[in-house]
Amino acid sequence: MEESKKQSMSQRKFWLIYIAVFTAVYGLVTLWFWSDGRSLCWEHDGLTQHYKAAVWYGEYLRGGIRAVFSGTKTAFPHFNVSVGEGADVFQAFHYYVLGDPFALFTVFFTRSTMYLYFYVSVFMRLALAGAAFILFYREVFADKKTSAFALWAGALCYAFCDWSLYNLNRHIFFLNPLLYLPLLLLGVERIFKKRRPAVFILAVCVSALSNFYFFYMLVLVVVLYVAVRWLDLYGKRKQEGAKPFLILAASSVLGVAMAAVVLVPVLGIFLKDERMAGGNSLQLFYPLKYYMRLASFLIKPGNIYWTRIGTSTPVLVGTVLFFQTGAWKRKENRSLTALLAASVIMLLIPAFGQILNGFSYVSNRWTWAFALLVCILFTGMWEPFLQLDKKTRLITCGIFGAYLLLTAVLTYVFDNPEDFACVLANGAIGIAFLLCGFWGAAVEDRTKKQEKEKEQEKKQEQKQEKKQEQKQEKKQEKKQEKKQENKQENKQEQKNKQEQKNKTWIQSGILPGLCIAGIIAMAAELYSPYGADYASASLKNRELERSIKRSQGGAAKVAAKEDGIDTFYRFGGDEEFSEWNTALLAGNSTTAYYWSISNPYQSRYIDFFQTGEDFAFQSYGYHLKTIPTTLSAVRYYVTKEKNPLNVPYGFSFSRTIDLGNKNKGKKKDQYQIYTNDYAVSALTTYDSFITEEEAKRLSAPGRQMAMLEHAITESPVEGLSEGSAIESAREVDYTMETVGKKVTASKNKITVGKKESGIRLSFETYPNCEPYLVIENLNYETLSGKGGPTQVELWVKADGQERVLTHNIPNTRYYRGVHDYTLCLTNRSETLHEIEIAFSNQGVYTYDDLRILYLPMDEYPSMIAERKSDTEDATLTIARDEISAEITASKEELLCFSFPYSDGWEAYLDGAPAKLLRVNIKNMGVMLPAGAHEIKLVYHTPLLGAGAVISLLGWLVFAGVLILQLRGKSKLGR
Repeated sequence: MEESKKQSMSQRKFWLIYIAVFTAVYGLVTLWFWSDGRSLCWEHDGLTQHYKAAVWYGEYLRGGIRAVFSGTKTAFPHFNVSVGEGADVFQAFHYYVLGDPFALFTVFFTRSTMYLYFYVSVFMRLALAGAAFILFYREVFADKKTSAFALWAGALCYAFCDWSLYNLNRHIFFLNPLLYLPLLLLGVERIFKKRRPAVFILAVCVSALSNFYFFYMLVLVVVLYVAVRWLDLYGKRKQEGAKPFLILAASSVLGVAMAAVVLVPVLGIFLKDERMAGGNSLQLFYPLKYYMRLASFLIKPGNIYWTRIGTSTPVLVGTVLFFQTGAWKRKENRSLTALLAASVIMLLIPAFGQILNGFSYVSNRWTWAFALLVCILFTGMWEPFLQLDKKTRLITCGIFGAYLLLTAVLTYVFDNPEDFACVLANGAIGIAFLLCGFWGAAVEDRTKKQEKEKEQEKKQEQKQEKKQEQKQEKKQEKKQEKKQENKQENKQEQKNKQEQKNKTWIQSGILPGLCIAGIIAMAAELYSPYGADYASASLKNRELERSIKRSQGGAAKVAAKEDGIDTFYRFGGDEEFSEWNTALLAGNSTTAYYWSISNPYQSRYIDFFQTGEDFAFQSYGYHLKTIPTTLSAVRYYVTKEKNPLNVPYGFSFSRTIDLGNKNKGKKKDQYQIYTNDYAVSALTTYDSFITEEEAKRLSAPGRQMAMLEHAITESPVEGLSEGSAIESAREVDYTMETVGKKVTASKNKITVGKKESGIRLSFETYPNCEPYLVIENLNYETLSGKGGPTQVELWVKADGQERVLTHNIPNTRYYRGVHDYTLCLTNRSETLHEIEIAFSNQGVYTYDDLRILYLPMDEYPSMIAERKSDTEDATLTIARDEISAEITASKEELLCFSFPYSDGWEAYLDGAPAKLLRVNIKNMGVMLPAGAHEIKLVYHTPLLGAGAVISLLGWLVFAGVLILQLRGKSKLGR
């Protein structure tokens, strides 16, 4: 009992010291942020997605809790009209917050204090990741005595590896796999040791709930680990290994089932996402530059293909020793050796980066697993490191020195001076770690030598004593000699104690301190102005809330209030990078969005008009295209600069709105409001249709006019007359001449020898038209036909404005098969008689067709009036997961709702179920007989009900298993 109490106290002290040291290191690592009043929220994805998602989720949870206690039917809505043009909350937010256990803490933070959530959340994720590392190490090496200092050092190096340092202010949920992986492997080891599977089941459940993207990677990594460990433990005893294997399989299924309430609907949405239709093929090799830089990534931040394998430099020392001392050959280390070999192969072959990234573009976002592996090796080599013989020390110094020299040379050639300085600084920390460790080993050698000499002296003394016992006359001399010897022994003991203290100080102070110094050096390289300066890319705390109040969404909301608009509307505009997703917290809706998963029909709608967005999950809107903009119920166009040429046709300048409050007059807080002269509501009606197949025969501008005249449907619709797909866009002739140096142009081919050179197209002007540049089947090759950029840009200058067309190269990270582009040039066709196209890169640009088209807008006002003739007096009501309309149809017609189509919607006409049609590529439609009607659309997340049932059954089975195990233990105890 007393022994158990002492052990408990010892463990409490161990964890208290860990938390104290971790807190100090965390404070030093984030010093670059909090000392300058900066948040852990990146200006790129952090502001546009993560902060807004966190604020939304906190409000969503608080609203849901209030609704539960007030008895509201739908406590947690499934659909949100403010996510782009409207989206499922699982679709938009699971990747960021929904399901992540740490995101539940957003409920305690408001918009003004949410920056604190990021600091607290990152601390918790990393601290628990380090703790999970310790628990996993103790489980695997239960028979091995490892000092507390080794465990603390390994945990800190793991928790603050390059992966976590890079992501703590960029993608905080990317830190979760650092925690989940050691917990999953801990559960695997417990099952292999015939212990309860509860840890593994719960770890699978939480991992599956948190983030489908990393759960997919975790599954593959754990499968590899299980395969290696099973072969190591049961390779020659396959029958004995069958039972733990089956328990692992059953536990995995149970853990996934328990998480099905989130995982099933998310997977149902993800499998339909346009990302799954990407055009990437497997690559055989990385570029040469990647291989030349890979070695340096072990001791400095990586910056290519997300290959972030760096840790504090002493970890590399431990890895070198693992091989130098022959530890890799030992039986207890066979699994680690095999896993390390597999990891290196995976780093060298890009196909693994694609497979682990969901068969998308190459990305080594699995390298947190590599960090865990090398930190495990380092922890295990801590004690042997302090006991090395002189020969091993010299060889290790030689190997590490050669590595540093090679890395320094390659970094100098292939990287920039900052990276070279980082290699030298971190290399110095590694050398210091080696020397201090060797000092400790030398102390250990001397101690052992002295103990051996002392033992020999004692043997000699015993022989002398026997002789002197025979000589009584020398008794007095013996006493005197004994006193002298005792004095010498006391001096030697004191010296030994001092050297032992030195050794203890090396192990408990200097070596862990150098590990922490390596962490701080990596952080300084990433965050400081002398390195990559990532800290400056994080917004200051006060700027986060301001980004919500003073935004395009906020400006549109003020304009609607001033205009007395209390019905549904959308806004569009020139999207600045930090302005994405502002509708989410402003409570309105927009044509622009940037979330990891998007409605596939929304993406197809953009591609239908050949808008040329870089990514399926991101859209700036419709890029001045008037008809798609108006038919999407856009009432306001919000820009930063007052420029009538940067708004679609039919939008007139309304006013300037200043959201600066105390800072009136500051340009950054001013927004220019343009109002749509031909605005329609989210309801339009059609009495004719053409099919999608027919519409695709038209040019992209022609499709727009066809959509204004007819509903575009998947197949013929009973009750509607069939229209004709007539090409309304006019093609004009042009003359082409080259602009700049080293550029030649021939039919279907432009060769650019100097970047920023290009061509000029001159043509006849047409009034009251919307002009377009159309490029079909654009392709690019370098002049040599090898290598080259991942994307090229075409800078199109028209009417004094510059439009940018970005073309992604096949087999690069974001390529998705887009080669056709239709670019709206201006809304003032009367002055447009030429355009210039400059090319961002040297190379050969080929195309099947290059055209200038004009879309006549003379009939646009009357056609818009026809579309809204029956909806001007209609009422539209948007409630939780419901959209309802009351309308009187003058004839049998199709009512189109300007909201993205999804399988989760159900339609009701006058209280009876009705068929829901997909209209105009992305919208929803219901056929109406003539007369007055009430139409209701009701939304439920697809597969959520099925997922909830599976989760309930899973948790019941889990509870039953625990009860049976506890009863079995109780009986065994009796």
